[in-house]
Amino acid sequence: MVFQLIGKQNEIMASTPYPAGKEVVVKAVSGETLYVSPTIASKLQATIPMANTDFKQCVAFRYEMGKKVIEMRERLRKERALNAEKTNSSTDSSATTDAPSDLDELPVPGDFGHGKFCICSDCREKRLALTGSMK
Repeated sequence: MVFQLIGKQNEIMASTPYPAGKEVVVKAVSGETLYVSPTIASKLQATIPMANTDFKQCVAFRYEMGKKVIEMRERLRKERALNAEKTNSSTDSSATTDAPSDLDELPVPGDFGHGKFCICSDCREKRLALTGSMK
C-alpha cells in the first residue's frame, strides 16, 4: 500500500510505501472503499477496497461489545439500587458490598501480532479460521 499526500490542486505532494500487516486508521468510507491513514493525525492517505479488509467484522464486534457493556451497566445499576434499597430497609449496615465489575472480562478482537484491526492477509486468514466468516 502506498500512502500519498494530496495537495489543494489534487497533485501528489509526497508518497511513501507502507508495509503490509501494519495497523492503519480508517478516516472515511465511500461505498465499498476505505480511506486509511497510518495514524489519526497523519495527512497521508490511501484507499483500499473494504472487501480486502476485516473492517465490517471489527465494526460488528465493537457494536456487539458496546451492547454488552450497556447491558452490564444497566444490570449493575439495578443491582446497586436493589442493594441500596435493602440497606436502607435493614438495620445491618455490613450488607453493602460492591458488585464486581464484569466490564473487565469482555473479550477483545483477535490480535495476531500486528494489532487488533490489522488488515494484512495473514491476520485476515487467521480471523477467518477463528470465526468462519469475514462479514
